[in-house]
Amino acid sequence: MPLQPKNKPGASILNALTPILIVIVFGGVLTPSYLYLIQPRLQLYLAGGERNIETEQAKLNDREQYLADLKSFHAFYQERGEGSDTLSMLLPIQPNNESLFGFFEEIAPNGVKLEAIDIAPQKPKKGKQTIEDITISLSYAGVQYNTLKSLLGALETSKRLIDVDSFSFDPVGRLATLTVKLYYAPSRK
Repeated sequence: MPLQPKNKPGASILNALTPILIVIVFGGVLTPSYLYLIQPRLQLYLAGGERNIETEQAKLNDREQYLADLKSFHAFYQERGEGSDTLSMLLPIQPNNESLFGFFEEIAPNGVKLEAIDIAPQKPKKGKQTIEDITISLSYAGVQYNTLKSLLGALETSKRLIDVDSFSFDPVGRLATLTVKLYYAPSRK
């Protein structure tokens, strides 16, 4: 059989393109490998990454500063908080229902008399509560508009933590009825 003549121009083009094809195939495999396998691992250690030494050192410094602030707050609380009369007045350990009548009588403005105080029974709450509340209904007689404002102002500026849930005012009968919540913290024992 006779030999076929060589395709000289096609062979020379293929020989010239072979290195370029090798680079394209190699780049086509290497580029996705870098982008999806190597770069995410490398980003962890570059600036701003999770495992970067400077980033971790900055987090450590922030946490140490926070710990120092907490220690100073704890020292302040130990010094003035636990046995302080101010904290005991603001948020007592027990409800102390016996003294509430005197407390609400004392904050009433001149000419206003506390007629009735009704303490709602406490409902047991689910879970561990650090602060509990008592709902109290108060009835005052001899109340005018100015003395009602004074009474509400006295409740607001009282050292005891009080929330006024509702109130009603009868200017003709000069009666005021308030529903308030008082708080106490049995967990501070």
